[in-house]
Amino acid sequence: MMDALKIALFLILIAGWVWLIYKVVMDAYKRQELAKRNMSFIESIQLTGLPIISFKNGDTMVNMVLDTGSNVCLINSKILNTLHYELVESCKGVIGVGGNSDNGNLVNLPLSYKNMSFTLECMAVDMSDTMKSFKDEYGVNLHGLLGTGFFTKYKYILDFSSMVAYSLKNN
Repeated sequence: MMDALKIALFLILIAGWVWLIYKVVMDAYKRQELAKRNMSFIESIQLTGLPIISFKNGDTMVNMVLDTGSNVCLINSKILNTLHYELVESCKGVIGVGGNSDNGNLVNLPLSYKNMSFTLECMAVDMSDTMKSFKDEYGVNLHGLLGTGFFTKYKYILDFSSMVAYSLKNN
């Protein structure tokens, strides 16, 4: 009877170790998978104080501010002629922070970052003055804002302790 109890305790101990090893390996795998979808914004925070990500649209670099305060994604209409996009709707209104309203086109804008692809529904409005002021102040060309539509659709979270945006979306 005592030998059977020792064997049972030994098997329980082995099972516990196997479960613990499995858990450690799976947690490492999950962190590795999340890291593949990370977008670092540490350099832009250090330079401008804003989380900016450089995406590609074809061969063109597009710098977008990650803006959780904006309910829409915006792209500067003055650069649309250099980008690949699809017109969704003409002359849609948008209201800015100062209460000014502006009309613009609604476009689908394909962007990529590393091995990830995104299609964003963006309001194309003239943001030239704001973008010029930002360029004059920080030396960085901005092209638009990624609002909550991006964060909701792709399940991105801004992590300011690690200075990355990461996605919880399972691909």
